[in-house]
Amino acid sequence: MDGQAKDSRIDAAMALLPLFRANAAKTEAARQALPEIIAALRDAGLFRVFQPPRVGGQPMPRTDWMNIVFELARACGSSAWVYMVLSSHAGMLMGFSPEVQDEVWGKDQDALLSSAVGPVGRARKAEGGYRLSGKFTFSSGCDFASWAVLGGRDIDDPAGKPLTFLVPLSDMALVDDWFTVGLAGTGSKTLLADEIFVAARRVHPAFAIAGTAAPAAFCYTTIGLAQGALDRFTDHIKARAQSRETDWPMIYNVAAEAQGKIDAARLLIDRDMREMAPFGPRAPLPPAMRARNQRDQAVATKLATEAVDALYSAAGASAIHVKSDFRRAYADTRAAALHAANSWTNAKHDGAVRFGQDYTPAW
Repeated sequence: MDGQAKDSRIDAAMALLPLFRANAAKTEAARQALPEIIAALRDAGLFRVFQPPRVGGQPMPRTDWMNIVFELARACGSSAWVYMVLSSHAGMLMGFSPEVQDEVWGKDQDALLSSAVGPVGRARKAEGGYRLSGKFTFSSGCDFASWAVLGGRDIDDPAGKPLTFLVPLSDMALVDDWFTVGLAGTGSKTLLADEIFVAARRVHPAFAIAGTAAPAAFCYTTIGLAQGALDRFTDHIKARAQSRETDWPMIYNVAAEAQGKIDAARLLIDRDMREMAPFGPRAPLPPAMRARNQRDQAVATKLATEAVDALYSAAGASAIHVKSDFRRAYADTRAAALHAANSWTNAKHDGAVRFGQDYTPAW
């Protein structure tokens, strides 16, 4: 850390790994993060890494935060995903005024924000702000949040530019519809808005995650999930070898190639994070860098999922058992790879820049 004292929260996060591992199956069955997990993360100060210091924030370098996310994902994919999402959302508020930040944290410095940032909401200007309606899906960790960051558009705006709305969750209905085969414990439920009023000060004229660490964090969590899958694979094979013959040379090759792909994916994102650091947490990045970063997130996700697919194919039939930790790690990794920030379609943006095409980055 270049001579700087190590942040005690890094050790605190590592101390939570046994709690994450021990409750992974329970979290999956609950279909949302467990209250004791959220409480432990809050007590460790890990939700405040992107909060302004004047409202209780305790800043942490993005690289340290990303490494924490990686390690937590190895232990429990769903709990790590919820932590990554809820902690990163504080960075989205940096584009709003101090007045709005005080609305969120002035009375409760532990307040958390969930999101659904795809611009699907339908808004129309009203006196002093907007009226917002819409169905906002995949709001991870919303059970523990008091505010939501939502994406939408002014339906009367011919340009259709995306807007970001900050809304108290008490103004919305929460639909318990999160029944999935992967990342089942994230509680990524649907939020419903019906003509709710959003004051102009809580509307930002930009896509919420632009300039934040959130897009890369979705990828880094996926890489951590892949590492966790390799951990579970290793345990699974060792246990199986006690009762039957195992083709060790094949297993060695599969495990070695998987670790190589995981390491390559992680190094790719690490490079991007280092080069983003001088721009600050909300400063706009050069379009070419943003295009490259989106490509790298797609490539890194592809490497991670290829590693896990090979592990699953080599694990043997018992890996499909519903109680298998390896089955959960495989399903979680596959689910994470489907997130829009990890999509292989994002690689095309870098190709467009390479061939001299106009490129308007989404984030």
